[in-house]
Amino acid sequence: MTDALARLVDERDVLDTVHRFAAGMDLRDWAAYRAVFTDDLVLDYTSYRGGEPVTVAADAWVERVRRRFATMLATQHQLGNHRIEVDGDSARCRTYVEAMHVALVDGAEDWCLIGGEYDDLLRRTPSGWLIERKKLDVRWTIGNRVILDLPQT
Repeated sequence: MTDALARLVDERDVLDTVHRFAAGMDLRDWAAYRAVFTDDLVLDYTSYRGGEPVTVAADAWVERVRRRFATMLATQHQLGNHRIEVDGDSARCRTYVEAMHVALVDGAEDWCLIGGEYDDLLRRTPSGWLIERKKLDVRWTIGNRVILDLPQT
């Protein structure tokens, strides 16, 4: 395989991992969602929640997201404008995101839309490209942010 073709295959595989991340959440396919992460990962959601980046076990993170999304009627993560850089067995993928969240608040449907960018670091493994660091840079939010903090089930 030529270097150019190998680079294109790597970029496509990185993109597939990033898309499976979003689809796993939105489809509530928690096994598929777990399959995109290394066993431990660094999460930086400080632009959204404050605090500091944290290192977590992927299984614990998936369970946390599962409980959070159980409060939602629906979610949809739209990804675009991907910029991928591959360097050997490491890759960086920056992706625009618009994430719609719909939930019941006081008996009525309500929503919140978040816009920003994911900045992911991925590692090539025997299982393919896996996310080892995910950073979310929130640039804007519209709607009722309260639905993002409903009590978890």
